[in-house]
Amino acid sequence: MFQDAITAFGLYGIKDVLVVFDRGISSKANQVELIKLRWKVLCGLPLGEGLKKMLRSIREQEDIVQLKNRVSLNDSDSVFYVHIAPYSIAGINGRLAFCVNDRRRFEAKEARYRDIAEAQSLFRNRDAVKESVKRFLGSDGRVLTHKVTAAEEFDGCSCIFTTAPRMSKEEMVQQYFDKDLVEKAFHDFKGVIKHRPIRHWLENRVKAHVFICYLSYLLLSLLNMHVKCLGMSAVTALEELESLYKVYIKNRRRSFRESRVVALSRKQEEILRAVDKKLLRVCA
Repeated sequence: MFQDAITAFGLYGIKDVLVVFDRGISSKANQVELIKLRWKVLCGLPLGEGLKKMLRSIREQEDIVQLKNRVSLNDSDSVFYVHIAPYSIAGINGRLAFCVNDRRRFEAKEARYRDIAEAQSLFRNRDAVKESVKRFLGSDGRVLTHKVTAAEEFDGCSCIFTTAPRMSKEEMVQQYFDKDLVEKAFHDFKGVIKHRPIRHWLENRVKAHVFICYLSYLLLSLLNMHVKCLGMSAVTALEELESLYKVYIKNRRRSFRESRVVALSRKQEEILRAVDKKLLRVCA
């Protein structure tokens, strides 16, 4: 599908393009096709044996986790320590960024330790142990420390490759991990927006569905922007507003009609005020 997309975009003669994609489709064939279009690439690379050997060599010379290598993502708690090195794929010259994220390294280590502790408990009870964890235990259920240490070697490590010659390490990290916004958008479509399952095959219905998805995500993004000052996400704000409702009272005999919004909580008031102060008057 990616190669089909490259061919389709190539027909438009678009110039000065930076293509950002993850390590799952960073094959040599795709790199060659993109360089033929004279497009620049920013992509993730899987940590194969060749890159692991290269990273070991770099680590022997210097510690990557130091102040001069620190890169912090905008509007995020994510901090990476980045080492840049020349690299080529299928004869295409570029630069490679080895990125180390201490938080991800800690989370991966803790997740592994939890799995091992659970596996030991299962082993003692003679229950089945997951294959992915079984390798860390001996035949007697004892933890094989050397295998655990080997598995931890590249925790929190990732690789980014680019053919853009003037891109700084800060730009490489920022623009590459910004692609997560697209993945999170699809997650929101399936989650909070609930635009699934998709059972449309006629062209007009497919276009209508995509348009509704776009409008829904636009509203969600606007809500995100408004409640950011409150230190919460749009999803959290919507969950907080779920208990908000309006009661309608009607007496046909006396032509009496009345409506009241239930008493707002402090957080609900803050959310409505952040979105639009007029909403508070409507709810009064």
